[in-house]
Amino acid sequence: MSKPMHRGKTQVLYAYLPRKTFDYEDEPYIFVVKDVVSHAIDKKDTDIFYISNKIIRYIRRWDENHRDFPSSLNLNSFYFAQINQVQGRLFPLLFECSNTKCKKIHQYRDIQTDIDIIRCTKCGSALEQIDLVAVHECGRLSPIYVRKCPVHGDEHIVLERRGSAQITNYEWRCRVPGCTQKASRLFQHCNCQEDPRPRMTIVNHNRSLTYYPHSITMINLKDNSREKKYEDEVIYGKIVAAAYLKLFDYGKQSLLSMLSDAQEKDDNIEKMRLLLESMGLTQEQIEMQINTMLQQSQNNQAKSQKERIIERVEHLIKIDDEKIKYVSDELYEYIRINTQINGNQEIKIHSLDSLLEKEQDSHFEQRVIESKETISLLGLRDVTLIEDLPITYAAFGYSRISRIPNQAKLNSFPMDSVDKYHYPVYMDTTKTEALHFQLDLRRVLTWLQVNGIINEDIHRLSEEEVKVWFINHMEEVDLFGEVANKETKNGEITYYLFTLLHSFSHLVLRQCTMLSGFDLNTLSEYLLPKTMSFMIYVNNRSSFIIGGLFTVFEQSLQNLLYKVKDEGDYCVYDPVCKDEKGACHACMHIAEFSCSAFNRNLDRNYLYSGINRRTKKEIIGYFDIN
Repeated sequence: MSKPMHRGKTQVLYAYLPRKTFDYEDEPYIFVVKDVVSHAIDKKDTDIFYISNKIIRYIRRWDENHRDFPSSLNLNSFYFAQINQVQGRLFPLLFECSNTKCKKIHQYRDIQTDIDIIRCTKCGSALEQIDLVAVHECGRLSPIYVRKCPVHGDEHIVLERRGSAQITNYEWRCRVPGCTQKASRLFQHCNCQEDPRPRMTIVNHNRSLTYYPHSITMINLKDNSREKKYEDEVIYGKIVAAAYLKLFDYGKQSLLSMLSDAQEKDDNIEKMRLLLESMGLTQEQIEMQINTMLQQSQNNQAKSQKERIIERVEHLIKIDDEKIKYVSDELYEYIRINTQINGNQEIKIHSLDSLLEKEQDSHFEQRVIESKETISLLGLRDVTLIEDLPITYAAFGYSRISRIPNQAKLNSFPMDSVDKYHYPVYMDTTKTEALHFQLDLRRVLTWLQVNGIINEDIHRLSEEEVKVWFINHMEEVDLFGEVANKETKNGEITYYLFTLLHSFSHLVLRQCTMLSGFDLNTLSEYLLPKTMSFMIYVNNRSSFIIGGLFTVFEQSLQNLLYKVKDEGDYCVYDPVCKDEKGACHACMHIAEFSCSAFNRNLDRNYLYSGINRRTKKEIIGYFDIN
């Protein structure tokens, strides 16, 4: 028995992905997503190369034995689509009689008719679907199997819950009067391997461990220069870093123009080759002429602007070429959301000063001045509002039991009927609004110094060198909030910086919900760790909520920041929470789909002072640094 369902794009991507179970509308039945009806997205509006690259990096955190995806994945391995319709199949096909005096168990292989007309074969009462399923880390999902009585078969078997909410206490029991057969506990083996056959976990179908979607969220600002990245990722990474460090005016000179030097040289060589051929020269003579021209060019011409900039980047940034390819992704997003390029109206960036130019009001001017003072008080350098920011959510697989790499298998979605040769990626892009918060990098370094994490002469560093310091010292933080090489010096620095940034972001998000009227699940965070900045954006696709963050920015920014400072260090579970964890669901946690790192690496003490869980010693909070 299956049913088609039409759902909004957001609902589908979060609740109705392939192979996930769900409760069907207002009916008392459970379904599993059997198939989806989709259509390919328009690639001209989406940075497909960037998304593919991020997905491949994500997938490769699993070894080949723990994933469906092959090692040969490349930028053309995926089919990008939007879901139009979901096909649900009744699951599990396990029922019990609603008559408490009967409670007979009914298990079916298939149901081809309306379930409402099926009745208990013993007493004729209505049937109720049992909401238990068996899952395994390999990705298998199956109904629980009824254990027959050795003497009386399954005709009189009931599920005995024994008044307990613990599934481990449930038993299959034969109800034949006088039956002496021992009741059987619920257990099941998976067929993913033969010897030994692993035990499956039996749980309610709606438990989170039955289905973890795997996805990426990204800023989707398409740029022609992005495609040149894959011609030479290292050069591209260094040019992006130069734009971030302001080694050239990125607002007036695009990345594409900076990357085009080599192409222009190739075009000139080709033109000369055609000219020499038309003059009747042999190939050997043509090559000699071209080599002579190139040698003279190298001897006589000064270095190009691009070459000088790359040399400067290489002098400043001391990370290997492989790392700079990944660092550039984050730096690229940062410069795009902070620069209005050549009047490009793809996004709109508002600063407090730009609002002041429009208002021309003495009361508003005073409010802006006070807001700037509060921004500085909290150790921020700036806060801006971004309108029409394209955020893309792309789901490409799932796991069960665990989402952690290699603790469970990463499964791809079934091949889509529209494209049976590429791995499906179901996505949605929405234009939304966001508040961007930039921490004061020099004050962050002072905070690390005061807490004995670094020993730097901060005052001697130029603004350029301060930015470079974070690029050189921060390790990569993966999508699960895990810091690579946490025990090394740079790993320790990264752990402190990421925890500070992540905690700050959660405090702002929670206070934003109170001031804006948004539900806590309506806002999400987006972290840019190497720039020590974060965004709070609206993740709801409903149009009527747009403008809520603009109102906060224009009218309540100072109030928001004061609430963060004055009310953020409170939890109903204090002092236990503050002394032992520093974060919990009552004070800092948000919905996992709204959090960039699944509520990991959070600690109020990094902002307000308290016990450092890492060292068990007192830590001076970021808000206490002057």
